[in-house]
Amino acid sequence: MNFTDLGLDDARRAALADLFAITDPTLIQAKAFPYIADGRSVALADMTGSGKTLAYLLPLLTDDLLGARENRLLVVAPTAELCKQIEGVAAAYAKALGYPDAVTSVFGRANIRYQIDRLAHKPPVVIGTPGRLLELFNRRKLNGQTIRAVVYDEIDALLGKPADIADLHKRLLRDVQTVLASASLTDDQVLFFNRDILRLDGEGKLNDRIRHLTLPCGDKRKFDQLRRLLFALQDGGTSLVFINALDQIDRIVDRLTHIGLPAAGLYSGMHKNARQAVMQGVRQGEITILVSSDLAARGLDLPIIDQIIHLDFPNDPQTYVHRAGRTARGPEATGASVVLVAGRDEAALRVYERELGIRFEPMFVQDGLCFLGQAPDRDEAPKKKKKKKAGPKTGPKKKVKKSTKHAARKKQERKKS
Repeated sequence: MNFTDLGLDDARRAALADLFAITDPTLIQAKAFPYIADGRSVALADMTGSGKTLAYLLPLLTDDLLGARENRLLVVAPTAELCKQIEGVAAAYAKALGYPDAVTSVFGRANIRYQIDRLAHKPPVVIGTPGRLLELFNRRKLNGQTIRAVVYDEIDALLGKPADIADLHKRLLRDVQTVLASASLTDDQVLFFNRDILRLDGEGKLNDRIRHLTLPCGDKRKFDQLRRLLFALQDGGTSLVFINALDQIDRIVDRLTHIGLPAAGLYSGMHKNARQAVMQGVRQGEITILVSSDLAARGLDLPIIDQIIHLDFPNDPQTYVHRAGRTARGPEATGASVVLVAGRDEAALRVYERELGIRFEPMFVQDGLCFLGQAPDRDEAPKKKKKKKAGPKTGPKKKVKKSTKHAARKKQERKKS
């Protein structure tokens, strides 16, 4: 199936080719288009990097919607980074079709007055985080009665605060078209909205061009193992290191840079200029190690991530899916996902293998190189110190005192000379 079969006109096909180098739809895009275009509420389940953003934008961004003088489409995302990513795609596509001011984004830690000024022009497409959207609804700067469709992107992360999503959804019309999207969609997430939502599955949860690896280490030696691994990967492209605690990013980055590794942190709500500086450093090869938390990495769209390193064990299979999906993003790209595993993590790995349909392979680092397989045993045990052979016992040497007469004579001889 191609975009002509889906009903896209010449201008839209040309925009996709020019902006995104896309000529044919992915599986999830082909499946979703007719249902969303027909006004059906759907839930899109497919791996990270499968094209879910365009899967809902293409059928929703019609000339009728883009030319409206009121807010028509609301896209809700968990982080500012993901909002900006979606805005970049939607705004570029709309501009290519002749609607340069049709899209805006609103999120926290940014100037709300500027966002209100933008909303005063009634852009038909509004993309935002739940907290900022609720604030704008409360200030009566958004009108839920004009919204015809709402998209909850990364619904698994959004439902981390279910009260906010429930409050937001109540501001909209009862029959509003609802689209959910996630790489780790569950039935509970769909049932949360208590309405008829059709589930559409793509190719799977994880890209089959990702190799899943484990690197054994003890809890207290994780950073040492990370250090050895990163030094071995210095010529292996860009690494994205995941930790569980956002407040630990700076500490890890400082320790890595202190030993001469080119590392930088990525944060949720990071200032635009700082983030651009990091991304520019990555593209120019000056930064080859990024350290981030799970939430902060949502919206990170870099096709140049060569390997994912889980310094902290992922909390659940869904977290692993989102982390690992940051690599192998290009059409033919491959990548690796390396989990630093302590003994107590082994049981969880077996669960992840069953639920995700993957297999973890062991690896080890030796002499500055990475190898597949179990680390070999040491060739020989440490050599013991040889004991000296016992010889005949001899007592301590006694000092022989020189006689006082002999000493006096020597003194007299020195004076005469």
